[in-house]
Amino acid sequence: MKSTSSRERDLSSVTFVDSLRSLSPEGKPRDLLLRTAEILDSWRPGQVVLLTAPTGYGKTTLSLSLANAVISGNRELAERVIHVLPLRSIGDDLFIKAERTFRGLKPFRKYVGLQHMGRMDSPLLGRRFNITTLDTFVLSFFKLPPYELHKVVNKYDAHYEVSRGFILSSLVVFDEVHLFLTETKSAIAFVTSLESLVESNVPVVLSTATLPVSHLKELRKRVEAKGGELLVVGPKADDSPKREVRVVPFTGDWLDKAKELSEEKSLLIVTNTVKRAVEFFKDLKNAGLFPLLLHGRMTERHRQNVLSRVLGEDRAMSPGTILVATQVIEAGVDISAGSMITEVSPVESLLQRMGRVARYEGESGEVYVIRSSDNVYEGEKVDEAWKMVENGKLEVPQGDVLKLDNSLHRALWELHRNVFTGSKTALKLLEEECSFTRSGELIKVVPEERLASVDEGDYLALERGTLKRAKEKIVGGLRRGPEGVERVQLSEDFYRILEGGDPPCLSLWMMRNRIDSLVVKGYDEEVGFVG
Repeated sequence: MKSTSSRERDLSSVTFVDSLRSLSPEGKPRDLLLRTAEILDSWRPGQVVLLTAPTGYGKTTLSLSLANAVISGNRELAERVIHVLPLRSIGDDLFIKAERTFRGLKPFRKYVGLQHMGRMDSPLLGRRFNITTLDTFVLSFFKLPPYELHKVVNKYDAHYEVSRGFILSSLVVFDEVHLFLTETKSAIAFVTSLESLVESNVPVVLSTATLPVSHLKELRKRVEAKGGELLVVGPKADDSPKREVRVVPFTGDWLDKAKELSEEKSLLIVTNTVKRAVEFFKDLKNAGLFPLLLHGRMTERHRQNVLSRVLGEDRAMSPGTILVATQVIEAGVDISAGSMITEVSPVESLLQRMGRVARYEGESGEVYVIRSSDNVYEGEKVDEAWKMVENGKLEVPQGDVLKLDNSLHRALWELHRNVFTGSKTALKLLEEECSFTRSGELIKVVPEERLASVDEGDYLALERGTLKRAKEKIVGGLRRGPEGVERVQLSEDFYRILEGGDPPCLSLWMMRNRIDSLVVKGYDEEVGFVG
């Protein structure tokens, strides 16, 4: 705990509880948020708070109130708040909410920053409130800040201790924790980060709606092994929002059902793939309806425009509005639809999707679950979910045992612990893994149609596999120089590496060749990049 001057102590009289009350309706915060804020106001080194609250509970209000307290001068616990999310789309939505919450804050961007592959508001995570993704956070924490990664790739040093210093003097909130644990690499990166923060006495809040019991036990074991304490703040039977959502297995014509539902209420349709989302979107348009579309292959500006058109000030969709979306809508996007049609998916995923319907106190809605023709999930988990839907009872499963102790976990832990290892050692590890948080690579892309006046809102991130399947749409690259951005041709080496040649990491090869992003043709202003 830092010492403070008398002036700082006066400013820090804005406690986390005070701040939470100021941002809560009628000054009455939800019980779980209040209990979490109380713990943080009297925080002891090593404590990690796990906030488990149902969807629609308003968990992001907690981060906004923590940031509000820090911005108002409460720096006794931390100098800043870093809110870490699994998906860029959730960060975009939280940033919009922060703009509304802090609309009187001048200048807003001096204090609040959105930082991920498509946005560079706070390159070293030094703002008072930083909204970022797990991959950006992990690179920054383990000595490869993305802002300076190109320097390291080209044999220069990075100022990695600056971003690490900002992180180690922060209050870190990991939101939608269950999503970090769905893939081995992201689980390892998250858990190693958590262990490192606990050992460094950094205050941490974990937030989730659906955490399997086996995962909870594993997190508790990891925290306690580093000398910490996991405090679970969970709901009582009467603490969930009083809302009614009816789940129906549906085998009829989904388009007829969509027409029927959208006549009286807003409708959210969730698919398991971008391809299916676009098909549903086009079918709705051909039927004379006016849907909107949201998925991960859209530019930053495109996604934000869709969200702003869909959401009102109260985050509710207007009656008659139809939004077709992929899994990007599952977590963190604060949206309330009157009804839903969704393709069947694993139980944890279905529960998250259901949380986008009748989200607030006193609302009611229906969720119609349909079979999917795309096998993007394990068949056994999908079959289990369908049986639960037919039986009318969805429950969070025990969860798979997390497999975390491998070479990546050991290497990341050593990077944190060893002051003599720096960014060059971290780069060697990245060259072996290509990513610390995902099984595939994300590549920065800009639509050819936006080149005339390209800025940071015109970029999107595509998986390497998507680019490989759509390589005929890659028409060049962009290189940043002292006089701005220039378009360059791509060599045969690029296409060889894209197909799986050596070296394995396409993104690092691009950096070494000073290619900032790829240029693709065929971006559609309605449907984004389909490939």
